[in-house]
Amino acid sequence: MQQSRGDRRVFDALDGALDRLCELSFDVFTTPERLRALERLERVARRLRTPERALINQLDAQARRGGVGRHAVLRAGRPVAYHQGRRRSAYR
Repeated sequence: MQQSRGDRRVFDALDGALDRLCELSFDVFTTPERLRALERLERVARRLRTPERALINQLDAQARRGGVGRHAVLRAGRPVAYHQGRRRSAYR
């Protein structure tokens, strides 16, 4: 199944919103405003894990059927741990 135009639009809108968010300056925020902003960012980060997990589960199911390499699924599911492990081994 191909990605629909609507799906691409959602990802494009998300990318655009994140670009604008990264350009924000929080210099004028008070401490309570900074704390509220941080809470909102944490909430959004948790919500992003839902579609991420759905994609990983689908990749895992596909790997079990032989459609994609298992190592690709493991890296997709744990990108931070995967890259940290690679960094640690580089310093040994």
